[in-house]
Amino acid sequence: FRPGPEGRVLGALRRRPDDLGGALRAAGDQLLKLVASAAQSAVFNAVLDARTAAGLLHRLRPGDLGCTTRGAPFLADEATLEDTNRRAAPGVLDAFTTGPLPGGNRLRPLPPIDAEERAWAADTGVVWSWFERGGALESPGERRPSVVPFRAPPVISAAGEVTWVEFALPSGSYATTVLEQVGVAIPADRRG
Repeated sequence: FRPGPEGRVLGALRRRPDDLGGALRAAGDQLLKLVASAAQSAVFNAVLDARTAAGLLHRLRPGDLGCTTRGAPFLADEATLEDTNRRAAPGVLDAFTTGPLPGGNRLRPLPPIDAEERAWAADTGVVWSWFERGGALESPGERRPSVVPFRAPPVISAAGEVTWVEFALPSGSYATTVLEQVGVAIPADRRG
């Protein structure tokens, strides 16, 4: 017997090896939310990587879902696409491309874009229906901006041979990603 959430998952799997959703639910809400969040993040990151590789990080297409600087979603259309892409350009950042966090209530791009995002995320092994109503990882889902601006301009200072970079990001953003984007090598083992 193993105590805690892991023990409850293992016990549920011993009783019903075919019921993975039931095993996750047996662990309790905290672990279930953690697993759901990790799976959604894997999907978002796969779509983000694919958008970047395809040159679409700052470029929307008709049928894409974008968002404004205040987070309001919009569907990109042919009539306003040129202006929208001007607003989404690096250095302007007045509109953003978005990526999916799968779920039952999330806004969806038009079907061809939705299918492309699902294909881009297929290698994660995450099944999007897990997040639908009644699914093992039921979640409302949402769209997140692919790029977020700094809260204030970065401050760079030097002290001898050390260069300091200070910046503030919105919650949910990762400083390591910023550092990687400016060419700083992040060690795989960061335990100190």
